[in-house]
Amino acid sequence: MNMREDDNGNPHQVREQARHFSIIPQFEWHIHNGEYSCIDDRTYDGAPDGSNMIGWGKTCEEALADLVRLFEERADYQMAEAEARCEAEAEEREYWRGHNE
Repeated sequence: MNMREDDNGNPHQVREQARHFSIIPQFEWHIHNGEYSCIDDRTYDGAPDGSNMIGWGKTCEEALADLVRLFEERADYQMAEAEARCEAEAEEREYWRGHNE
């Protein structure tokens, strides 16, 4: 276990949060007007709410690469959002720490 300090300088143990897992790809391809589309069977539900990702390309490989790019962009966006929330929370704690002394 790793030891880290919390915001008040107190040491505490940190467990490894990442779990190792294997992903078994389950992709489905379709062709539309000479262009391939690729979806992930596990995440695509067909609902018109805009959260479904579809990769497009002139070949199956290009469509899959486009889908992977979309997943990476979404992961980058979610990571940036999480980092921004953490920074805002840290700033708020620092603000209140200075006003409660």
